[in-house]
Amino acid sequence: DSYEHLLKQKAMTVGDAASPIAFADVEKALKGGEGERPHTLILEHPHREIGGQLTPHADLSRIAELCSSLNVAFHLDGARIWEASGAHSGSHTVADIAGHFDSCYVSFYKGVGGMTGAMLLGGTEFCEEARVWLRRFGGNLYTLAPYAVSCWAGFRRKVKSPEGLTFTEKADKLRSIVGLLSEDEDVSKVLEFVPKVPEVCMVHCVINAPASACLRAADETATATDGVRVFSRLRGDYKGDAGRQYFEWNMGDANGAVEEGVFLKAWKIFAAKVNEAARFDEL
Repeated sequence: DSYEHLLKQKAMTVGDAASPIAFADVEKALKGGEGERPHTLILEHPHREIGGQLTPHADLSRIAELCSSLNVAFHLDGARIWEASGAHSGSHTVADIAGHFDSCYVSFYKGVGGMTGAMLLGGTEFCEEARVWLRRFGGNLYTLAPYAVSCWAGFRRKVKSPEGLTFTEKADKLRSIVGLLSEDEDVSKVLEFVPKVPEVCMVHCVINAPASACLRAADETATATDGVRVFSRLRGDYKGDAGRQYFEWNMGDANGAVEEGVFLKAWKIFAAKVNEAARFDEL
């Protein structure tokens, strides 16, 4: 809540946290709400906490027009804008997406692989003022050179001239594997996906078992498959239910090069192991 502490500003949420922000949500908040109208609308695209789901592109255009008519600034949290550009067979480029917004934040370590760093984009006057506020907030590093070099290298490797899979290819590979696992009778009993069909190259995975059983089964699966890990870490209870755990699955160059059959084999072993582990915990 640094914005509240430093700038004395207050935030309100728009729409349902379980669904992507839609035009109707924004229209209700900006035209039908009580009290003062918000001066800025910030939209994350894709929405990470619901498995990478996207606000429809047509809605982005309508939201932009509404914000402009009401003099409300429209800002994009585009930390994963590269991933968003890979959705729908790459039908909307980064420029297509960012063009709807007055300003845009992009990350260079999420998806692109830089050591750290981000960029804020907008009009000349906006960026000049932002530089002043960056220093006021303490963002005055001695040099940005190491970060700039790393970010530019990552951008060239992952976006400008991809050396591995494109973001569209990563999304296609993830959708294919999710479909394969969802169709398997054994795996589908213990594993669910949010959303059911990934829109980008990330998805949230829900395991119908407590954390202890998941971790034990994952270790036993790795042993049985000579090192295949079905997840790197759990993110915690799914919607507060200790009997269900979830994790985030991102498709990259490394796991994107693995044959789909390897995923299916490992998850079938995990499905059997997690049921055994859950029964053991109940004893």
